[in-house]
Amino acid sequence: MEAAAPLAKLASSPLQLRALALLYRSLGQLDIALEYAQRAAQLDPIGSPELEAEAQILNDLGRVEEALAVQRSAMAFLPESEDGRETLRRLHEYELRARAARP
Repeated sequence: MEAAAPLAKLASSPLQLRALALLYRSLGQLDIALEYAQRAAQLDPIGSPELEAEAQILNDLGRVEEALAVQRSAMAFLPESEDGRETLRRLHEYELRARAARP
């Protein structure tokens, strides 16, 4: 975390913000992680990695319907040249969780 502290003050690109989001997620500080992930996604609204990071954190927070919607966007904007298996796996996971949570 000490190494990332300077980045937290200077982060301005989607990549930097996503890196901070994933760092805070790994530390269990999900509210802070979500702030960084949402900022990253705002700067790159069609960036599949940024959207996927946001979806993962929303899922961790138990906000499954929101995670599902964001993960669908991540899948939609995934470049054709990318291997989308992991993105698709998460999409199916969130769909199952959302379905199970519905009355």
